[in-house]
Amino acid sequence: MSFPRLYALECERGVSVAAKLIISSLTSSFRRNPRGGIEEEQYLLLVEIVAPVILSNSSDRWVWSLDSAGDFSVKSARTLIDDSFLPTIGNATRWVNVVPIKINVFP
Repeated sequence: MSFPRLYALECERGVSVAAKLIISSLTSSFRRNPRGGIEEEQYLLLVEIVAPVILSNSSDRWVWSLDSAGDFSVKSARTLIDDSFLPTIGNATRWVNVVPIKINVFP
């Protein structure tokens, strides 16, 4: 989603989202307030999008949202793929060991 009319009003083009959210008003670094029409529409949409955002002081980190613990697992990835692409037939996907363990495939 982009806000070209608001970007045109912004004086600090390289400002981060975090820096904008720390200040009480998103328009504080605009060269003027949005005047109505598309500018006002884009501003209200932006405010609606960022209103529920709460930033923490913790460092960024990767989180695997498919697992309740937040850790990556092959099982959760496989479940997502199965649920998204395979038809539901009632049987769970099973790992098939085509090659016996004692056969050396890579000499």
